[in-house]
Amino acid sequence: IVDYVDEYIFDKEILCIAEDGSDWSFNKKCSYIMNEKCWVNNHAHVVTAKSGIILKYLSYYLNYADLSSKITGTTRGKLTKSALNSIEVPIPSYKIQQSIVQILDKNKEIIEKRNEQIQICDELIKSQFIEMFGSVKDNKFGYKIVRLGDYAKLQGGYAFKSKDFVEEGTKLVQISNVNKDTLDWETINCLPEEYLDKYNGFSLKVGDIVLAMTRPVIKSLDAVKIAYVGEKDVPSLLNQRVGRFVVNNECIDSAYLMECCRTRDFREYVERMSGNSLQPNVSSKQVEEYSILLPPLELQNQFAQFVQQVDKLKFEMEQSLVELENNFNSLMQRAFKGELF
Repeated sequence: IVDYVDEYIFDKEILCIAEDGSDWSFNKKCSYIMNEKCWVNNHAHVVTAKSGIILKYLSYYLNYADLSSKITGTTRGKLTKSALNSIEVPIPSYKIQQSIVQILDKNKEIIEKRNEQIQICDELIKSQFIEMFGSVKDNKFGYKIVRLGDYAKLQGGYAFKSKDFVEEGTKLVQISNVNKDTLDWETINCLPEEYLDKYNGFSLKVGDIVLAMTRPVIKSLDAVKIAYVGEKDVPSLLNQRVGRFVVNNECIDSAYLMECCRTRDFREYVERMSGNSLQPNVSSKQVEEYSILLPPLELQNQFAQFVQQVDKLKFEMEQSLVELENNFNSLMQRAFKGELF
């Protein structure tokens, strides 16, 4: 959903299929059901069901199938109407379609509940943060208000050249790799391994906090693109337009700093600073000018211990989610190969 309008052009169950966009370039899932008043713009195909066809069955199939051969373009993939019409779909009896949809719906519901539980973990951390520290606006505990940059500098990355990229080597953390909380390695560019020593000042370590400085906000998630560097992310190097916080650990705990940067206040501040252009940018200086509370380090450490406990539970849930999603994908494969019925 991209926006809201006063009028509508559909008021029945329809299947929306992305016509173009970067998602198709990475073969993401671009088919979903709408069953309410809506206005669909010209970037989506709209499909309605003929007799004997269940739209949700068709949606599941399109999200399962490899449609890469039907997509034109590279940086912005496109599924044309003629290419959409040429897709062959196995259509079993209506009763079997119903059974497949029921099985997949049930498994999808379990996945959604697990995602909700993971989300609750994030909300729990936010709640504990507010309870322990409040905010700069109310400062109910009377903590000292300081400039973020006085206790955590934001180091910019190095302008590595694309001509130096290699097939295998040291991973490069670019804007596209910085997601909400974690690094996303769906697309990877690598540099020669010897660059780790040559550009040692830009080598990332486990526990580092990195921030996307171009397109810094994920609007769909209402979140800033800020992430921890984990064990799976190293060795890696910091690219330009991605910043790394260099923290004064004698005054600031990293977990406390991370949560400061997850707040709505910080997101709104970053949005104001980066502007509304197609290529919004925020600078190290602007981030460092942000005001934060400076509670006692002992209290920050207590919060960090709480975060560690919740993150452990969250990690177990995320591992469970991976298993559930793998099982779901296996069920889809069996369903559309005719092995379930």
